[in-house]
Amino acid sequence: MPNKTHQPHFGTWLNLPPPGDERVGPAVKYRCTLLLLLYWGILSAVPQAGNNVMEVGPSFSPWIAALELTPFILVPAFLCLVPRTGSQWRALMIAAYAGLALCLLLNLSLPSHGSWGDLPLAGPYGTLAWPADGHREWLITLPRFSSFWSLLIYVSLSSAGTSPILRLLALVWWFLLCLAPINTGIMGYADLLGPLVIIAAILACMHLADKRNA
Repeated sequence: MPNKTHQPHFGTWLNLPPPGDERVGPAVKYRCTLLLLLYWGILSAVPQAGNNVMEVGPSFSPWIAALELTPFILVPAFLCLVPRTGSQWRALMIAAYAGLALCLLLNLSLPSHGSWGDLPLAGPYGTLAWPADGHREWLITLPRFSSFWSLLIYVSLSSAGTSPILRLLALVWWFLLCLAPINTGIMGYADLLGPLVIIAAILACMHLADKRNA
């Protein structure tokens, strides 16, 4: 009979590693990291409202801009250091594949100029900034995935049994990502509530799937 370890498994077509509690090899780890970063980059390049321009005045402080760059450092660091086993990588990749796609659909479906109370439904997202008559204008194109990544990292740290300090730092990072851009108007209700609802739905589906397969 053929060896079971070489049998196709669910998720092979997504390049997911086989399930198991054994540590994956460096080649699998680098492949999974590259696939997630590539997927994130492709979805981030989907334009939303390229013809719109937003004026960002003095309220857009440099520390907010620095905070917006943190995902490009912390996400690759998390992928390289935290997931170790095949099961951890599978859960992470399924959640990331589904969650980032749902976040993108949410961003595309809600117009940035539509209001709900004091905040817009979905905030505009800048990719380019340049001086123009004493102020800065941002070309609105990129969806914003940083809030979802911070929640996904928190859930992954919790399931991996890491230090409570690291989990607390992940929550603080998510809180700052949600709080900082509100005064600038580049964040909307969808940015605050959308990732929470999406990741809760994904975790519920994965829990039901595990119970069904048990």
